Amino acid sequence: ELFSREFMKYFMKQRLVSFGDDFDVVDESGQKRFFFDSKIGGFRPRIIVEDANANRIAQLKKKLFSFRPTYLFFRESKQEAIIFKKAFSFRKSFVINSPNSDPIVIVGSFVEHSYKFFRKQRLIAESSKKWFTAKDTYGIDIEAGEDPVLLLSAAVVIDILCHPKRDSGF
Repeated sequence: ELFSREFMKYFMKQRLVSFGDDFDVVDESGQKRFFFDSKIGGFRPRIIVEDANANRIAQLKKKLFSFRPTYLFFRESKQEAIIFKKAFSFRKSFVINSPNSDPIVIVGSFVEHSYKFFRKQRLIAESSKKWFTAKDTYGIDIEAGEDPVLLLSAAVVIDILCHPKRDSGF
């Protein structure tokens, strides 16, 4: 069944020279698809998600005063999901909760950029650094029909939480 499904390949690269955590995302043909721009000033750190034409399409805001690391995902000023690190579980995992769909559980080796996204035990996306030698580049395969902006946003949250930079406001 896995081989009959279509997956879209994305490549995420962290900008090494930036204030905060900024990420460029290109597709498998090398076309720029998204830019994640962290804004570390102000009351609450946030990440602006832009499309290839620099149009704002989504935003991540760090939830303040939360028991566990939590980010709120907004599209058009409307909160659509919550991305959080699961507390008190046998293995580290992240969860994406959205009122519009079943939860997505993310498990794997986050430090190694090798993890999988599951909805109802069905693999819907996978992150891997296996084919990359560049330190801050990795691939994410996302099943056709899934929301790439939301899943790539979760990958950015995971990267920020598992690979903190000294100059990051997150």
